[in-house]
Amino acid sequence: MKNALDDAVSRENRLRKRLPKMGFRLQRGRTITSKHWLTRCPAPPRGYRITALANGEVIAGQNFDLTLEQVEKFQQREENKQLKKVRKEKAAKMREDAAKKRSKEPENDCYR
Repeated sequence: MKNALDDAVSRENRLRKRLPKMGFRLQRGRTITSKHWLTRCPAPPRGYRITALANGEVIAGQNFDLTLEQVEKFQQREENKQLKKVRKEKAAKMREDAAKKRSKEPENDCYR
């Protein structure tokens, strides 16, 4: 049976593979391992940050404050944007090809 930790790790790994294909990088915040810090209060949860691959600019989660769920929502939004863009380009190309095909068809007067 899968536990919650394994599920989170697999979700994180899946996002780490998908985001670079869209031009982003997933970074995880550091945990504080000092024993002195741990005796005062529990370690803060590790958050995530998304940066652009091209220039390293932070896109979301400036202070590593994104949760895994927020990163998944970001990934879905970006994936949908790219799909819409591809569909528009494909439709435009199909219209262009159809227009070229119509313009190349010879007019046949014998059927008029």
